[in-house]
Amino acid sequence: MSDRELLELAAKAAGIVLVPYTWDKGSPWGEHEGFTVSGEGPNEWNPLEDDGDALELAVKLQISVMFQSSGVEARSYHGEFFIAREAVSYETGDVATATRAAIVRAAAEIGRQMP
Repeated sequence: MSDRELLELAAKAAGIVLVPYTWDKGSPWGEHEGFTVSGEGPNEWNPLEDDGDALELAVKLQISVMFQSSGVEARSYHGEFFIAREAVSYETGDVATATRAAIVRAAAEIGRQMP
């Protein structure tokens, strides 16, 4: 599943209405696509990269995060358990990135199960 699909499903699960945008279209630095939240101004919404956006998802969806020797696990119960795991080496890995990814994957799974 692409990052875009993960973000769309995670937002759906949390009841967040996203507005897609393209930034610097045609610029020499390249094009960037992303999302903003409807009615909340121009700030990009990306819980895969932003700790605050990931925390917002975890709180809205009651996702718990557990740190284990092999990585990070995010769990939520919405009629059934949704568990997402991200492997990370605590000695060399980026725990924050793995934590955000696990939260988004758990949220996306909830969104995927929604009508």
